[in-house]
Amino acid sequence: MRNAHNLHMMAAAAALATAIGAATTAMAVDYPIMSSKSGTTPNVGDNFFAERCWTNTTLNISVPPNHSDASQYDYHLTDALRAPSSALNIYYSHKFISKADGTTSRAIIESKTTGTVTNRFLNEGLVFGQNGGISAGNSRYADVTYEGKITIDYPTSSSSTYAPAISANTRNGTTSASSASVLRLAGTLHGNGRLRTQSGIGARVVIEADAEDFTGLLNPNQANGWTTFGCSIFNGDVATWNGTAIGAERASTLAQLKSLSINKAGITLIVPFAEDGSSAGLLTITNAFTHEASSGEPGSISVQLRGGLPQYGSYPALRLAAGCTGSFDESLISFASDILVNDVRVAQTVPAKVSDTIRLAVKTEGDGSRILCVERIPAATVISMR
Repeated sequence: MRNAHNLHMMAAAAALATAIGAATTAMAVDYPIMSSKSGTTPNVGDNFFAERCWTNTTLNISVPPNHSDASQYDYHLTDALRAPSSALNIYYSHKFISKADGTTSRAIIESKTTGTVTNRFLNEGLVFGQNGGISAGNSRYADVTYEGKITIDYPTSSSSTYAPAISANTRNGTTSASSASVLRLAGTLHGNGRLRTQSGIGARVVIEADAEDFTGLLNPNQANGWTTFGCSIFNGDVATWNGTAIGAERASTLAQLKSLSINKAGITLIVPFAEDGSSAGLLTITNAFTHEASSGEPGSISVQLRGGLPQYGSYPALRLAAGCTGSFDESLISFASDILVNDVRVAQTVPAKVSDTIRLAVKTEGDGSRILCVERIPAATVISMR
């Protein structure tokens, strides 16, 4: 059987060499396409790596993306397939494309129910186009990371309806022990296109890829959605929809976003605190910020704390850098009714004598930066922000 497989692969390699040789120009090589096969089912475990699920009809060969020869092909996901569920999954493909020619979703379906997973894409990595992306299946609560080069290939001018989307699941309960789906984009993010992020209650999408080379548009979406930034620089524009939640990923995160536009549905700003309350994550907007009532479409900011309660002191949560256009409208900023939540957005009890010492304040630094701060001050000195 192995000899037959080796002969098969030798023949495939010879056919591939001929195909590549014919396609070679002075500038580039066109890689043959390995397409997912129709008729396969997303209910069969690990079928992304099954040989039967991929084909190049011209060469009449099938090579799964975890095979070492996969680097000689571009893979195009044209049918629903489930992602593998091992803790580490390596894709050797030259390029892996999640993109539809029509209106049917061609998203990668995440299937791991619990635990952590890393999907590592080598070479030119992942390309998300029309109706592509990642979608966590129902009752899937794993923490899944996508590593490698990730390119968004969908025009910002085209309908948001068909933009690629990263869609996390929803939490599986209402207690502190509940779990929820987490989808992370890591590695590097590229392109100048549009990407949507969305999730159910308690689940989140995390942008922790180096996004300095991404100059497109991110649309965090859905009323229960939650998108966090774990990167140091996100060089694209962020425009929120439907009252979604955003925030820094960790209490140690200092994330820089080029612009933030909050529409009339507003946002929830979830501020992560260290368990001992000694530090908080910070989002800095460098170029443009919009939420003022004077814009005609006022968008409120409802603030929640995540993790620990702050120690006495002042903690920057959202900064408008010196030179950033726009300003905070304090009449549109307040705490959410549930002031403290855990990592899956289950509300945590805060004694009244503690919550009464926590306030929001807007300050201006010496360089002109404006900062929305979370402060904890002894009860006798608390003055609520109007």
